[in-house]
Amino acid sequence: MILITPAAASQLRLMLAERKAELGAELGAELG
Repeated sequence: MILITPAAASQLRLMLAERKAELGAELGAELG
């Protein structure tokens, strides 16, 4: 079992937020 510390959780959230921003930018560019 993997324990997720608050620090690790915040890191994951940051990574997901960055990924979302990248995808959003790509979608925006495709949709014009």
